[in-house]
This record gives sequence, C-alpha cells and structure tokens, in this order.
Amino acid sequence: MRFFRDMLRSDIEGERAALQRGPVGLLPLLPQEFTRDDVRALRIAQGMKPDPKVVISKWVARGQVVRDDSRGVFVKRVDS
Repeated sequence: MRFFRDMLRSDIEGERAALQRGPVGLLPLLPQEFTRDDVRALRIAQGMKPDPKVVISKWVARGQVVRDDSRGVFVKRVDS
C-alpha cells in the first residue's frame, strides 16, 4: 500500500507543477540572430498576442539586443 501511496503522491505533485506555469522568457528561445517575424511566430506558439513591437523595444532598451539595419535582423548581445 505504501508503494502505491508514494506513486500517487508523485503523480499529483507532477500535475501540480504542470499547472503552475509562469511567464516564459522568449529571448533565450530565439536564435542568435532573429527577425520580427521570428518573434511573432514564437509569441503565437506560446499563446501570446502576436505583436512583438513592445517586447523587442524592451530588449533593445535593456541592451540585450541590437538591431542590424543593414541586414534587417536583431542580434543578441554576447553578455546577455
């Protein structure tokens, strides 16, 4: 009986952990160089509103990302 009780307790704890999802940081999920469309697709896949304008501007303001206008991409900073 104790074996089954421990097994059930483990299952319940696993379900609780799955239900307690918090915010997901998108920047680590993106490649080193990415476009606005890449961020939009990732936001949609994560169930967020698709407009990436605000989040990208925050990353730029924080210095986590720089824009490469010549290629039309954003590049992650090495130190972030």
